[in-house]
Amino acid sequence: MGLNLLPPGVLTLCAAAAPAPSAVGSTFTFSDAFAEPAPLTPGSSDGGALDAGWDLVWTNFPASTLLLLTDGRVMCQSENDRAWWALTPDPQGSYVNGTWAPLAPMSTPRLYYASAVLRDGRVVIVGGEYTGGTTATDVNTAEIYDPVADAWSPLVTPGWGSIGDAPCAVLPDGRLLLGAIKSNVSAVWDPLTDAWGSAQPMLASSANEDSWVLLPTGDVVTVDCKRTQQSELWSNGSWVESGALPVNVVESSSAEIGPAMLLGDGRVLFFGATGHTVFYTPAPTAGQIGTWVAGPDLPLDSTGAQVVAKDAPAVLLPNGHVLLVAAPEGPSGWGTVASFYDVDPTVSPVAITAVAAPSNALYPYAGRFMLLPTGEVMYATGDYGVAFLPGVAPALPAPTLSAPPSAAVAGTTFQLTGTGLNGISQTVAYGDDASAATNYPLVRLVDLATGRVAYARTHDHSSMGVATGTAAETTQVTLPPLAPGTYQLVAVANGIPSAPATLQITNPCGGCLDSAGTCQVGDTLGACGPPYGACAACGQNRTCRSGVCACLGCLDWTSTCQPGTSLQACGAAGGTCLPCAVNEACVNGVCRGATGSSTSGSGTTTATGTTSSSSTSVSGSTSSSTSSTTSSSSPSSTSSTSSSSALSMTAAAASAAETTGHGGGPEPSTSSSTGDSKAPLTATGVGCGCTSAGEASAAVLAVLATMRLGRRRPRARRPR
Repeated sequence: MGLNLLPPGVLTLCAAAAPAPSAVGSTFTFSDAFAEPAPLTPGSSDGGALDAGWDLVWTNFPASTLLLLTDGRVMCQSENDRAWWALTPDPQGSYVNGTWAPLAPMSTPRLYYASAVLRDGRVVIVGGEYTGGTTATDVNTAEIYDPVADAWSPLVTPGWGSIGDAPCAVLPDGRLLLGAIKSNVSAVWDPLTDAWGSAQPMLASSANEDSWVLLPTGDVVTVDCKRTQQSELWSNGSWVESGALPVNVVESSSAEIGPAMLLGDGRVLFFGATGHTVFYTPAPTAGQIGTWVAGPDLPLDSTGAQVVAKDAPAVLLPNGHVLLVAAPEGPSGWGTVASFYDVDPTVSPVAITAVAAPSNALYPYAGRFMLLPTGEVMYATGDYGVAFLPGVAPALPAPTLSAPPSAAVAGTTFQLTGTGLNGISQTVAYGDDASAATNYPLVRLVDLATGRVAYARTHDHSSMGVATGTAAETTQVTLPPLAPGTYQLVAVANGIPSAPATLQITNPCGGCLDSAGTCQVGDTLGACGPPYGACAACGQNRTCRSGVCACLGCLDWTSTCQPGTSLQACGAAGGTCLPCAVNEACVNGVCRGATGSSTSGSGTTTATGTTSSSSTSVSGSTSSSTSSTTSSSSPSSTSSTSSSSALSMTAAAASAAETTGHGGGPEPSTSSSTGDSKAPLTATGVGCGCTSAGEASAAVLAVLATMRLGRRRPRARRPR
């Protein structure tokens, strides 16, 4: 089930099994007949009680691709959209209880693309199979994100006719290697010169659907999806043969494969779309052919169907195991609801054990993993929620520090030296559609007096290599604004911390520090912030009060301050903006009817949050809600007065969604797809692509919270 937000007061609900109305303009209803627990407020956690160890946290956007910024924040895309959000851990270091905030949007909506965090900490996004709609377009543009400036800028492309869902890898020297999906060419982008260089052609006809893995030698190995049971190696600017495979891990009909992971023992494990797996042992010298041996087959499910990894995520855990998402192909060819497996390559034979899946698990290809600096695993599926799995005791090598500094000034930069700062692997894998490697160091700080946790920003690493052994590595560390005191400093790689070092931090600034490290008083609109904190520029409709940018109007669902006087965003000072219903007016921040009195109705649903209340019309029915649009750092009390009540929807509204662009494009065909294209998650499951971040509102959140979409498993999923 998903959402289409139309003009104020009209909310469409997409459901695969909803009966079709008899005529445009007629009304039908469907029952919210799922037996589910009380709803959650966006940003709150279910405490893991229903997910067998997983913690589900609501988001007010369909969370998709996850990237780990070098300042400890997680950057998350709103699926198939321009919008991005950042998750910042709370002062105790908890990501589960962290705060979500919107980031600057990309210029182009994208889904299934090449992406990477660069050596200088910026983020590069290249291509995209889809661009907001449900028809594959193979986007031919690129852009780059600067987390410090919170700004995107266009990036020159290699000059190909299309880029689409190209595979990529950041090389040890920081350059980006990119493969073409419609020819055998590849290219290398140098961030220092902002220029692409051509490379020797691949041996296969293209890199389409390949899973690329960075090796300790600096080479990149791939199983060719366009050559049967063959592999090749990128080494010193050329592609060379890397041997034949003993089993086929590429499905011939779709040319698809699963994720591949460099393991703690130096082998690479490729998971197959055929149910087979294969191990590659690299040669110790760059450019030399390694050896291939068959790995264990993936298991059968409870019905006897073969489980496969076909465009699916995997993550290397700190204990050396791999967490894999997989499923039988099912009728669509793109998988049934995902199952989760713990793959232990440290024992012989390799153990593959089914483990609990979070309740937001959808089809394998919808999933995205991220390994957090805490060792926890984060999982998103294009749904209105993300799941967190607690960390495990590390068994992989930890980074080591060499003569770390003993004192530093808040807001300044110093160099940190050590070994193993990038970890032993790229850690997070999927394949061509989603690249989110984390082979770079992070620095975590804990105030020993208060226990408060903060992350410094690392950048300009000496290398982006993996498993570099005893070779010395460096990174530049820029401290955030911090209160003076004694701190514990650790470097983190692959979710594993180094031994702690003690760092004495001084802060001569009694106000706030701006982005240039300049001390400001902290009481102006341009530089507002608390003592020893970061300055912020207060946006429109805000004022600086005691170092905090306070909203003079109301906050919309993205925490943007609005005047609070419009029909689309009506609310009192500091409250939540809500859209007024038809025939209402916004008077002093309150939606009032024609009689001049504040409207209220019996409604079909009620969601309780933390701020202002308003009556909202949902296609003729009223829903009174008290809802917060900001993320909460702790669970909020919620209730539902009529969880099984009917929600009405007009066919005219549904039709309008298809013609006004709110649905992100035309409805895809329900027939099975041929070729290598799988459609974005549209109006057939949880978190369908029929809304964009810019079109959502607090009214949507109220309905989302009551219906608890994050607890729904999909009824159907269309192939791309």
